[in-house]
Amino acid sequence: MITRRTQLIALAAAVLLAAYLAWTVQGWRMGEALAEEQRLHALTLAVHAAAAESAQRRERVEEKRRFAAMETLRHEADLALAAAVQRERDAGAVRLRDALADYAARHRARSNSAPAQPGAPAADAIGMLAVLLGELDEMAGIYAAEADRARIYGMTCERGADSLTAGQVPQP
Repeated sequence: MITRRTQLIALAAAVLLAAYLAWTVQGWRMGEALAEEQRLHALTLAVHAAAAESAQRRERVEEKRRFAAMETLRHEADLALAAAVQRERDAGAVRLRDALADYAARHRARSNSAPAQPGAPAADAIGMLAVLLGELDEMAGIYAAEADRARIYGMTCERGADSLTAGQVPQP
């Protein structure tokens, strides 16, 4: 007959065998669950990588668009500045022609027999006023030219900021 001790040993062996089998089955189940989690993690990583690549591509396109917009604005500002400089030169040339015509008219020999004087008397108030007005006109031209340049630079800056925030190049 089977003794109590043998029964206990058999019971302990059965418990150990059941524990081993449960451990093994649980390992298989956990292995499958781990494999599923790893597969889901790989899919998540792929989705995030695709999203990051897409975002980088969009940002590169946006950077190129902004760079092109700024280059366009810079070119337009250069053209506007060149036009302002040309207007300044043209206005200066007109002032110079007017001053030469005025000089020639004042110092032209008279048709009468009186001797021509080389210039106006030193105390001539009208002559001094003419010189003063000429200098004021010259300074006004300088200030107007500087104001034109500042206006062009300011408008270019505003258009650049607008193009960066609005997403497109504003029209002048």
